[in-house]
Formats: sequence, structure tokens, C-alpha cells
Amino acid sequence: SWRKKRVACFILFLLLISGGIAAWYFLFFKNENNTAGSQISTSSNILNPTVAPTSATVATAPPSVAGNMTSSPTLPPTSPPFLENLLFLPPSESNCDAIAKNQTIAGRDEMDDADFGLGLEVVLSQDRTMTQQLVKELLDAIQEKILPSLVGCNILVDEFVEDWRFVIFDAFVTGSVQREETCKDQVLAAQNCHMMSIQLDLFLKGRVRFLDIIDLISDEEVNISTHLGLSDPFSIVKLVTIDNLTPTASPTSIPSDVPSLAPSEFPTVQDS
Repeated sequence: SWRKKRVACFILFLLLISGGIAAWYFLFFKNENNTAGSQISTSSNILNPTVAPTSATVATAPPSVAGNMTSSPTLPPTSPPFLENLLFLPPSESNCDAIAKNQTIAGRDEMDDADFGLGLEVVLSQDRTMTQQLVKELLDAIQEKILPSLVGCNILVDEFVEDWRFVIFDAFVTGSVQREETCKDQVLAAQNCHMMSIQLDLFLKGRVRFLDIIDLISDEEVNISTHLGLSDPFSIVKLVTIDNLTPTASPTSIPSDVPSLAPSEFPTVQDS
């Protein structure tokens, strides 16, 4: 009947409307999901360092950053600040070699001359006598091993170095056997012991206290005893006295009457 047709048409109309609404919601949410996914993907590309930047990203990088990195000048290396506090520069390598070989360094005649006497007690093996050959060997060893160290050739310059430490410009050694003298050390005197009178001629770059130089020499006591590298006849070499031999007029900033490490009772003789 007509009434049934109207009801069927109304039901069909509702179904069409419901289907349309469902299709609209489906398409709307699908579009939203695609938009959100695109935003997440873009964000991850920015944060992830493994993703290569796009040309747009490179174009937007500030040009001043790269420019500053390439145009910054390279500063030349400077000397450590504590070198500026030194009164005298450290010896050069060539000067150290010349001192070890007892070669005169040009300009040393213009320096202040200071002489110091050392008393050595030298024990030889068995009944060996102190010949001129052995004396020369001992003096050569002192020249090669002790004097460069005294000048400061082996010092690593740092903030703990005294400002006057490199005052010695050049140095050489002379000496002889004191045959009339006996060793003062009773233990050594009971052996084949010989007294040696050693003179150090130092050329100074400036005026310092002689007591400071005496302290530098006394610091070499262990090197004299153990690091000379002498041949077998030498059993013991012991530093026993250090004296200042340079007379000075009084008053002066470097008087010569400072106490020595151990006053010497024998004369110091220089070979002619």
C-alpha cells in the first residue's frame, strides 16, 4: 500500500543520510591522521642527526658562523709567562756543547770572572798512583759532565727556577794533585787516597751572591761522586771543600768573605 512505500522511502532516506555522515567522518579523520604523521616525520628529520639536511635547511644557515670560523686569525705561540721573570736567558744548545768540549764561547771576556776552588778526595784502586793521564781524565769528566749541569743545560725551565739561575755564561776547569796533603776523611785516608785541588773559572752574565754559586756547586756533589763515568782505577771521588777564590773590595754586593761549604786547609793550585 501507499503507506508502506512512504515508510520504506523514509527508512532509505535515513540510511542514505547515515551513510553520508559516516563517509564524511571517515574522510575527515583520515586527513587529520595524514597531517599529524607528516608533522611528526618533519620533526624527526630535524632532530635526528642521521637525516641529511635539505637544501632549504642549508640555505637558512647563518652565513656569519662559517665566515667567522674560516677568517679567525691564528695567533703565534707566545713564551711562557715565567720566562719573562728570568734575569738571564738559559744557555743555548750550541753553548752547552762548547762548554762540554772546553771550547771558548765568543763574548766571555766581556763577562764577570769568578773563581772557585774545590777539594776532592780521590781513591784509586790497589796501589795505583795519580798520574797526569788520570788527572786529565778526571778534569775532562768534570768539564763534560759537571760544568754543563752547573751552567743549567739540563734544567727544564718552569716557574720554580730562580730568576738568577742562568747567570753562568761559560766555565772551564783546571786542577792538580796535592801530593803533600793527606785526605781528611779517615776512612778514605786508610786507602789509596789522593787530594785534588780543582779550580772552576766561571764567567758570569751579572752580579749575584757568591754564596748562591757555592750552593749550585754543592748541588753537584752527587754527580761528582757517581756520574763522572771514570775508568776502573777510580774507586771513589768525594767533594769535601768549596771556596770562593775571587777577592772583592769591600763594601760590595758580592763580598768574597762569605763562609764556604767547608773551609780548605790546603792551597789551590792551577796548572800553568
